[in-house]
Amino acid sequence: MKRKSPVSVYILTNEDSQLVLKNESLLGQLRSALTGHPEIAITDKPSDADFLILFESFGFKQYKHRKTLLADPVIRKYRDKIMAINYDDDPIPFFPGLYTSLRNWQFDPAVHRSICYPKTHNREITQSPIPDDAHLFSFVGNPQSHPSRQVIVRLFQDLTSAFCRAVPRDFHSYTDAEKLEYAKTIEKSHFVLCPRGFSPATYRLFEVMEAGRCPVVISDTWVPPAGPDWSTCAIRIPERDICRLPQILRPRQADAAQMGHAARAEWDRCFSPNARFERYAEDFVDIATHLQRQTQTMEQWGRWSFRYRNKQTFAQRLVAKFLRRNH
Repeated sequence: MKRKSPVSVYILTNEDSQLVLKNESLLGQLRSALTGHPEIAITDKPSDADFLILFESFGFKQYKHRKTLLADPVIRKYRDKIMAINYDDDPIPFFPGLYTSLRNWQFDPAVHRSICYPKTHNREITQSPIPDDAHLFSFVGNPQSHPSRQVIVRLFQDLTSAFCRAVPRDFHSYTDAEKLEYAKTIEKSHFVLCPRGFSPATYRLFEVMEAGRCPVVISDTWVPPAGPDWSTCAIRIPERDICRLPQILRPRQADAAQMGHAARAEWDRCFSPNARFERYAEDFVDIATHLQRQTQTMEQWGRWSFRYRNKQTFAQRLVAKFLRRNH
């Protein structure tokens, strides 16, 4: 449904709020995409805007983050106009907007959109044909970020037709040489496993698509971004079926090249640096078209229903803490 008039948008800056992402390049790309959209009008005054865009800085924010939001004068004043861009690993959706990592039980299609990450982390990713000696599948990553990764490494690190290696640290600490080695492993694979980590989403999914390989998504609560025809370019496997990966993927090896080409085409169309921000703009317009201005935004944060939906009640947090300690 097309809006009768452009949606008026104000993009929050670091001068407005310390909660805004401190990355002028990404903020510039966002502004450029929003400015170029025919159904969006950028305004220089937050009071004139239909919505304020809060491009949040990355962090591990929990339910107590509401106090930080309440303490911010601009956020508090315009609380019922705000839409967020959030790429935290474990977010709580305090506002309508775009999120990389909402679990399916948090996701409300009326006010949320699932998106790809706003930036690329490995510049070594390139596209090339699948070599004749390619692995059936591969995985290189930190097994400590989720039990499913530990299962993958334990079951398949000695499988001759696969390549699985544990690297017990965060990808952001990789050296340039290690990033290149990681990219080469993707190139030498028919399929690349993309298991969830701390987040249900993972950077590697989009890196694998950029490389022209078929990702194998192993994340039960992940909400795929709209746009791609995922059935043609990715394989999704329930976490409970990890032990059956060779039996599932071996019969599909002949499809790997075609699915890899489709994955790259969808990455170009939906997730490449220019395309991703254009998708953000489309998503904002889509939400704005269907969303009546939110009322009593901050009041709802204290409600039991909001805390329960986001697993932030005392009992839920106690169970989550026990599970983390004993997984």
